[in-house]
Amino acid sequence: MYYYCRLFQAKAIGFSEESPRFFRYLVAAALFGASALGIWLSFTRARADLVYRRNTIYSLSEAARLTPSNAAVHLSLALQQDLAGQNPEPELRAAARLDPLWSEPWMRLGLLAESRGDADAAERLLLHAAEIDRQFPPRAALMRFYARQSRAAEFWVWARRAIDRSYGDRSPLFDLCWTMARDPEEVYSKAVPPTRVALEAYVDYLLARGRSSVAATPATDLAAQAVAEDRELLLNYCDRRMDDAPSESVSIWNSLCRRGLLPYRPLDTGAPAVVNAEFSDNPFGRAFDWKLASTHDPSNARIPGGGLEFSFGGHQAEEIELISQKLWLISGKKYVVLTDFQTENVTFPGGFTVSVDDRSAPLPPADRLATVPLEFRAPASGVATLRVRYRRPLGSVRTEGTLILRRFRIEEPAP
Repeated sequence: MYYYCRLFQAKAIGFSEESPRFFRYLVAAALFGASALGIWLSFTRARADLVYRRNTIYSLSEAARLTPSNAAVHLSLALQQDLAGQNPEPELRAAARLDPLWSEPWMRLGLLAESRGDADAAERLLLHAAEIDRQFPPRAALMRFYARQSRAAEFWVWARRAIDRSYGDRSPLFDLCWTMARDPEEVYSKAVPPTRVALEAYVDYLLARGRSSVAATPATDLAAQAVAEDRELLLNYCDRRMDDAPSESVSIWNSLCRRGLLPYRPLDTGAPAVVNAEFSDNPFGRAFDWKLASTHDPSNARIPGGGLEFSFGGHQAEEIELISQKLWLISGKKYVVLTDFQTENVTFPGGFTVSVDDRSAPLPPADRLATVPLEFRAPASGVATLRVRYRRPLGSVRTEGTLILRRFRIEEPAP
């Protein structure tokens, strides 16, 4: 202490040894008092923090006494009092008074008023919380309040505002909206903002709840502004709607292609084509792209120059669907699918077939590139399934060797 007094004298104030002794003592006393006050405040705050962490009514009451201007301590004490069945209002009001721009004490006061049957006061307090804090919690509190009060008009206003600022799992918000809605379209039109994040959350919610049949509009709106991280969700939607509403799947697929999120040209029934016909891109295994068999039984890999190779060691399952793809066609029209392939070290019969729905043709062993045509008629839905299968030939051992699929084409049959 003496050293700091001397330093202050010499450097800060400029006192010298000849300065009046009274002033030197006065400065020393002031510095000593300031140091003592700092030590006392540090000790008080450390003690308050220690008792605060115990999180009991007694310890929080002691913390509030030691740091009466700390709004967080008063709020924590109020929460413990509420859990213990005591009246938390004085501590809530103290927290609100000490930090008037903190929304949580105001929200707690609003919920307390509602629990006491004073809906008008609750609404006023919750609206005040939402006015000073435009983030998610106050908006969600008002959304739930109006739901409990069965006030649909106000509910939809605050539902949309809450979802717009929401984060994490939004399922409880959407569940509440579905409870309040008269029909599914009301949820989407009134509660879901047209932002990519909100649309992604809502489409994901609908698929998780088994409500893909009402996801067409939000999925379409999401696809119009989709980024790479939305691709899997939208492809999942395409798979879900493939059988019941294939045109919806095609619409989403084409949007992803146009936005460059899939490396393919959009599908066109007027000029049908096999997607990724030469396996030049790694298949996604979703929607209208190839779905491949396990890479272990049998092993398969893309090969340089285009094509897909399947190797068989004689230990594979007796029947395997090697690849399959959904085709988008004109309903009832005749087509021919052409399969370019070859085999290596495969003896007759190999057990390979190409099929479209219930029509099939064998792929016989071929040391050189060969082409097998298969004529078929598109089903009423417009969606047919192209497949290549392996099945152990009857009365024969399992096949050994390699099947190489080079390319697939679709054409109209010659008249």
